[in-house]
Amino acid sequence: EQDQESNRVSCIAQLAPNFDVSGEGVLVGFVDSGIDYTHPAFMNTAGTTRIEYIYDLSTGGNIYNKQMIIALTFL
Repeated sequence: EQDQESNRVSCIAQLAPNFDVSGEGVLVGFVDSGIDYTHPAFMNTAGTTRIEYIYDLSTGGNIYNKQMIIALTFL
């Protein structure tokens, strides 16, 4: 599975025991040509998005916040 492969390549299993970190509260930014914000990897267990904002240049530079992303998901 892809998420396991990225952990293996980045040596997470070997490094994690040496540090007292969980990744909780980390905010990550991506510059990409597109994102499937409905993908399960971006959803919480409650079915809401984990994405805080999207700046979408393909739609004229619109900024979408979490509430807008949820609404667009159900359209």
